[in-house]
Order: sequence, then structure tokens, then C-alpha cells
Amino acid sequence: MAQSTVKKQQPSPVVVAESEPTVGIIVIDNGGFNTKILSQDMESPIVIDSKKAFGHNNYNNFKSANDYPEGTYKIKWKGKYYFLGLLALRSRRELTGFTSTKSTDFFILSVLQSCALWGYDINYIMTSTPYLRYSIEEQELINSRLRGDHEIEINNKVYMFSIAESVVAPEALIASYANKKQGIHRWLDLGSRTVGFASTQGYGDFFDSIGGDSCGTIEKEGLEITRVLEDKEGEELREHLSEYVENIYNYLSPIWDDNDNITAFGGGALEPILIEELQKRYPNLEVDEDPLTLQVRGMMAYALTPEVYGSEEEYDEEN
Repeated sequence: MAQSTVKKQQPSPVVVAESEPTVGIIVIDNGGFNTKILSQDMESPIVIDSKKAFGHNNYNNFKSANDYPEGTYKIKWKGKYYFLGLLALRSRRELTGFTSTKSTDFFILSVLQSCALWGYDINYIMTSTPYLRYSIEEQELINSRLRGDHEIEINNKVYMFSIAESVVAPEALIASYANKKQGIHRWLDLGSRTVGFASTQGYGDFFDSIGGDSCGTIEKEGLEITRVLEDKEGEELREHLSEYVENIYNYLSPIWDDNDNITAFGGGALEPILIEELQKRYPNLEVDEDPLTLQVRGMMAYALTPEVYGSEEEYDEEN
């Protein structure tokens, strides 16, 4: 009997569909004390600690990304390691955020970390710099380090992404876009490195800044509020904050009227004693409902205007 030949069935080729890269807008308010992040797909901003220290690769208690405590990061970038969160306590070599430019590794790394963890494959971003330093040179220094392709390792996981476009916004003034006030309005940013101030005018659909000296930055008056609260208490704390307020008042009194309508925001606006001292000088000063994230919300509102990246609908259609 002749043997029958069994024809082997060839396996069908496996077709792997390439996924389309994600594209979106993300804004990062990269401060000296904390970083606020908001993408066009987030319902509310994320706030993380900005402080960083030089690290190493010898600490391996956390094997995978899921093992790291919340807010703790080991970052490898351009061959160097950085510790954030609890790991930063293991290093004495802290990076400083008190620099004359926000183009340094301290601030650039905050942006790249934000894009890697909460951004897109292709990012259209906005970041910020103090109003006083808002120059073409400063913008180019920052943007030249951000535009392009990036690779960064965070908690043992490698992220690759690109920043297609980067825009730098002036701090304090940009916050006003989160809540466009009618009439003449003042904005006071009680930050960790500097105090920013801005003035706007709104009449119906018209909204714009008031130029000249009405917007600016008070250098060397940043308030490391957590350190102040740790080091001082009671009457000593109140005296310290009273002197701090007087420095601000002396700077702004030739520009602002005492009875102007003012919105305070930033980390310092979270301290009731400080606000009480400010309201002695400015009785119409109020704190934003979410003072820590007002600026990043204003950044997103402005990023979605036709002057920058357009509305979300227009942006999705174009990309």
C-alpha cells in the first residue's frame, strides 16, 4: 500500500499593526519647590516635588517601577543619575533651583520627567520663566534644550519621546488666563524662588495685560514656606512673615493701590498667617480656590488659544 503524502500547512504570517504615536499638549509649571503638570487629557493638574539630588546606581532596593514609593524617582539622564523624593534624602549633593535662568539641568529635567510620565510620544509643550527674565535669549536657551528627541530612564524603565514644539510663558501673568477677571485686576505669585506680580484688564470679551511696570518679578523674595514653618513658630514666625510682606509692599506700593482687587496664588498662598499679613496692606486680596495650580491651569488655557496651539478640536484635526 502506497504511503500517502501529508502536506504540511504553512503558518499564516503574523501581521503586527504599528500603533499610531500619541500626540498632545502638555504644560509644565516647573518651580523650584514643586512642579505642576497638566495635559490636555487630564481632568486636573498633578503636583510633584521638584527637589533633586545627584544619585548613583548602587541603590537597588527597588527592582521595578512598581516598587518605588509614590513620589520617589531614580532618573538616569545623559549618563548621570538623579534622586527625587525619599531617595534624595540619601544624597548630600542637592541640585539648586536658585539660578538666574531656567535653562539649567534642574528645570529641564523636571520638564523631561513630566513628558515621560504624563505626556505623549510627540509633545507640544509650554513651560515658564519669571517675568523679569522673559527675554528672547532666555526663551531660546530653554527651548533649544527641549525641542527634539529625548531618552530618559525613570525607575528602571526607559522612556523615549519627542518635543515637537516648546513655548515659554511669563510667570504670574500667564496665571490670569485661568480666570480672566473683569476690570483692572492684580495677580500675586508667592513662589519659592521669587515673587511675581502682574496686572490685567478685562472688559467684556476684551482681555489683556497692562504693560509697563505693572508686571514683573521681585528677586530674592521667594518664600521657602515649608522651611520657614519648620524653623519658626508663634510670634517669631509672624514677625518673619510681617517683614516679608513689608518688603513686597514697599516694592509694589508705587505701582498698585492698596484697595486694588488682587488674586494671590503659589505655595505661599497656602499659609493663612501670610495671607492675614498681606490683607492688612491689601484688604481686597483673595486667595485662588486652588492657588498651587492656578498658573499651570492658566498655561493650558493660553496654550489652547489660536496664538499658540489652537483649541483641542483644531489641534486633533490637524494632527
